[in-house]
Amino acid sequence: HMLQFWVALPRELEACEPSFSFLPARDVVSLSDGNSEWDGVTARLAVGSALGRTSPIAGPWPMMLIDAEMEAGASARVPVDAGHEVGVYVVSGDVTCGPEGTAVREGECAVYTASATDAAGDPECVGVAAG
Repeated sequence: HMLQFWVALPRELEACEPSFSFLPARDVVSLSDGNSEWDGVTARLAVGSALGRTSPIAGPWPMMLIDAEMEAGASARVPVDAGHEVGVYVVSGDVTCGPEGTAVREGECAVYTASATDAAGDPECVGVAAG
């Protein structure tokens, strides 16, 4: 599968020069290595920063693009700052995601806005679980 992503820019950046970034597979940052909480999940960080790791490709503002393959029954959680939008696109299979456990099927996308922090004031964690 191949997906192409377009990022909507804030109004003050809309007139900037177009750009394109290519990230060879050898340079993609693993989020799974050393992450014992993600058993059954192979995840790669293509853009931005997440879980203390940073991709060679940065966005025009803080953002992340994570590619994950999940075994049935596996789950993963990623902290997302309040007010940031989250999108989950399913290439194959089905998952549940977000605070309400929204079901997302193959070829579908779920989008919602992170709105909370936990009791310690840390960002809300977005959870994704494979069916």
